[in-house]
Amino acid sequence: MEQQLKSSNDRSSDITSAILSLPPELLYDILDYLSLEDTISFVFCRWDFLLASLGFLTHKVGPTLRNLNFLAVLFNENKWQMSWLYKIAQSSINCEQPLLRDICILTNIFKDIDCPARIMQNIIFECAKSQWPVSHSCVLRDFKGIGALYLQRSPCAIFDTDKLGMSILHLSILSRSPQVFNVVHRILKGMSGQEQAEYVNQLDCMGHSAMTYAISTRSVNMLDALALVGAKVNHRGLFGYTPLIEAGYLGYREIIDCLIKHGAVFTARDGVSHSILEHIIAGQGEMKEQLLEHLSPFASQEQLDRALRYDFDNTNQHTAVLVKLGANPNNVGLSAGDTNRH
Repeated sequence: MEQQLKSSNDRSSDITSAILSLPPELLYDILDYLSLEDTISFVFCRWDFLLASLGFLTHKVGPTLRNLNFLAVLFNENKWQMSWLYKIAQSSINCEQPLLRDICILTNIFKDIDCPARIMQNIIFECAKSQWPVSHSCVLRDFKGIGALYLQRSPCAIFDTDKLGMSILHLSILSRSPQVFNVVHRILKGMSGQEQAEYVNQLDCMGHSAMTYAISTRSVNMLDALALVGAKVNHRGLFGYTPLIEAGYLGYREIIDCLIKHGAVFTARDGVSHSILEHIIAGQGEMKEQLLEHLSPFASQEQLDRALRYDFDNTNQHTAVLVKLGANPNNVGLSAGDTNRH
């Protein structure tokens, strides 16, 4: 059996050597009959075969594989696993991967800051494994400083998205990375107002905007910065929730104040006609009565009355404070004495 296996390997080596010895034009004619997927699989059999066929491969596939030769040399010099390079080439058949587009920028950054090659290997392998853009891999692997440098040198990378449709703006907020966020914000400030608004308000595949993530992570400074570059403070999302209603449900007073400062409509209602006051009552905040008192100057009489009705029908815990703030107890059949007992 061992003899048969050795004989088979020898024949395979002989065949590969024979193929490699063919004149390039003849070799390319043979490979040209294969599909793109088969061509890539074939040329990745051995390093010497791959390096000899890179010119043809990039010519056959087109611009989506530009810089593959640069990346292949990098892999070969560092003796990294070819399987990861193969994944990158496969995923680049139909659309250019940010890693191939910007590999020269990435390697120059590592040279300039004298950073270990293993960190670049981690970033590249993460791109190959998860099909993340370079910026996302830097942030998610906790190399945020490198991610910020990369975005400074490749501003177009802010438009790269992952499989969930998340841009680096979304991710920098969700990961609480002000270093990366500030670079994106500076790039946005160099765009026109329309371009800013289109970018900052784009939704990921889950229907979330950058502002949604700024609210959920309680990132006041980021929220303030987003509003300054065109984020819509009155955009209606899932169930008709506005950013103000989302913040009210979470009980984030400082977020609510920031949204009001930037023009959020306090009287807005969701899909079932509940305003921020009902969402504060039903929500997750711990200081509900204090928040209701803080916001009462912005509330209309109708809002206060509807909030009282909602509380009376559901929790019955904030009746007294709502009446104190101006809600009419007669609307729910209560007298002054009744409200004092609540």
